[in-house]
Order: sequence, then C-alpha cells, then structure tokens
Amino acid sequence: MAPPQRRRHNYLQRFPLLIPLISAVAAALMFLYVLLSLLAPSPNETNHIHRPRLHSSFDFQSEDNASGDDVFRVPITDAVVAARILNATLVVPKLDQRSFWKDSSNFSDIFDVDWFINYLSNDVKIIKELPGKVGKRSSPYSMRVPRKCSERCYINRILPVLQKKHAVQLSKYDYRLANRLDTEYQKLRCRVNYHALRFTNPILTMGKKLVRRMRMRSKHYIALHLR
Repeated sequence: MAPPQRRRHNYLQRFPLLIPLISAVAAALMFLYVLLSLLAPSPNETNHIHRPRLHSSFDFQSEDNASGDDVFRVPITDAVVAARILNATLVVPKLDQRSFWKDSSNFSDIFDVDWFINYLSNDVKIIKELPGKVGKRSSPYSMRVPRKCSERCYINRILPVLQKKHAVQLSKYDYRLANRLDTEYQKLRCRVNYHALRFTNPILTMGKKLVRRMRMRSKHYIALHLR
C-alpha cells in the first residue's frame, strides 16, 4: 500500500489532466445556455402562446353604458386591454347615448380618434368602424362579460365566441375586467388612460381658457365635482 504522501502526489499529477475536460464541459454548458436564450420567446410573446393569432377580420367592439369623463375612461381603457388579451382588433368604442345622462356625444366629440389609434398602434390594432360585407355593414354578435372578468375568463368565455362569430360587441361594458392583471396589461392601462385618451382641440382650448380666467381672478380656488 502506497504511503499517503505518494498518493497525494499522484492526485496532484492527475489534476492538470482534468482541467481541459472541465473547461470543455463548461464551454458546452455555456453554449447550450446561450442557444436556449436565443430560441426562447420573449416575455411579451409568452402571453400569447396559449391562443391562436386572430385574423384582422376578427373584431372586438365595446359599448360603454355610462356618460361623463370620469366614468367612461375606465371602460375604454379596459376595452383596449381586453382586445390585447384576445389578440383581436378593437373598433373605436361607442358611448351609450340612452343612459340617464342622455348625452349625445360620440367618442370623436370628446377624444382625438386619430391620436388614440396611432398612439396604441404597437399595442392593439384599432379601426374606426366595423368593415362591411359587399356594401353592407356587418352587425357584430352582442354579448355581456361578467364583472371583474379575469384574463382566463376572457380566454375561456369570450375568445371561443369571437372565433366563431368573427365580430363581437360587448355591451354594458363597465368594470368588466379584473383589477389584478399582469404588469404588461397594467402598463397598457396607464398608456391608454394617461396618454392615448387625449381630448379634442375644442375641449383643450376651453379648459385652458377656464384655467386662465380662474388664475386672473384669484390665487385660491376650489374644484367641485357634481354627480
């Protein structure tokens, strides 16, 4: 039996022979990691893997049942996010003109439609009206969404109908999307509410005029919200 010092000397002699093997294995693992990183889908793409890509003729239309800027901004914002979840085309939302307020305003009377469409072009495809069929306006299939419907709810309930009917109108669309969503959709909500929904020039001009008059009269003023 070899003494301990001799065995230790043999191990030290063999160790340099293992260095090339260790380096080769490490290089192979690094190459495999880089290859998988390149082939893996991006985080934005993974959200759409679980459903097929819808053709542009599949349209999503929402109808808001409220009036007043503070109450229809939320449904419009949620409509954009829902269209993103469904991977569908969004028709510019309609504002309900038969509610308690009896407001005859359209979307284009309040918000800059072209700005709305162009600003969100990288997030959702938006069109001004539903395409017609041989000179006739196609009527979408009307349905309602449960309140606080989650992403999975839209995929399981709305997407099959959208794929079958090709065009769906979601009526009474107030608070029909859950508050808790992925970060991607929450960021989209912010882009819609604070950037895409820009008032038309007449409204902006009137607002600036009112603020200028208030500042001329006093440095102290209070805003009152009437319901």
